[in-house]
Amino acid sequence: MISWLSIAVNLFIVVLKLIIGIISNSIAVISDAVHSLSDVFSTGVVITSLYVGRRPADKTHPFGHGRAEDVGGLVLSLILLFVGVGFMKDAIHRLVHPQEVNINYLFIAIVFLTIPLKLFLGIFTGRVARRISSSLLKTDAFHHYSDLLTTVVVGAGLFFVRKGYYRIDSFLGIFVSFFIIWWAFTTAKGFIDNLLGKRAPLPLYGKAKKIALSFEFVKGVHGIEIHTYGRERIISLHIELNPDLSLKQAHRVADSIEKKIYKEGLGKCIVHVDLYGQKEG
Repeated sequence: MISWLSIAVNLFIVVLKLIIGIISNSIAVISDAVHSLSDVFSTGVVITSLYVGRRPADKTHPFGHGRAEDVGGLVLSLILLFVGVGFMKDAIHRLVHPQEVNINYLFIAIVFLTIPLKLFLGIFTGRVARRISSSLLKTDAFHHYSDLLTTVVVGAGLFFVRKGYYRIDSFLGIFVSFFIIWWAFTTAKGFIDNLLGKRAPLPLYGKAKKIALSFEFVKGVHGIEIHTYGRERIISLHIELNPDLSLKQAHRVADSIEKKIYKEGLGKCIVHVDLYGQKEG
């Protein structure tokens, strides 16, 4: 729901900015329009990635398709990188060879009117991202905020452009382009880390160990591994039990730990049983 609403609102904003940018010959407004257009593409990636990510596990993907969100986010980041570099080049060229910009106060007012729409999308998307624990939606929310920030700066700068300081328009274009490039690099790094299997936050390891040690008969815990697949976590750990316990008792302890860890929201868990005081082969 929020993704389709985001696409509709952003397309409306893109059309407004493009019309103003083309009529006024403003590289800043046109680059800001493309920044808004990238929101449309990013939301499309979000929809596709979330759809693929919800597909259940199968023989080829035993842990599900959750990392489709990270792949989608990386694709989006690369698209933004190329967009940012392209507009940086155009803005620098415009700075060296200034052109007249025909801006008026009506155009400036329309640019500022798009700000509340972006603020609404950022807040709403962020709330949904927190509710469903989606890093991809969270990235989309930050993208809305980045577009809002660039629009504020561009809108304010257009007052100076209106006074005849045309090079300000080029500087604004460079600013927006730099912001797009920085954002693309930052988000790409996060998604690449996830795809390469970045270590889970340390508190998760401590919490899983604490839960396991809270059960009777558990003498020690080691070998904790946590793997993330989108919003899904798979946890495996080894518990050390007294060799005198029966197989039934050991199974009951392991099963209880798995259920407790899942109930606490840490993720799906697989518990391996080892004998206390004996080294593994």
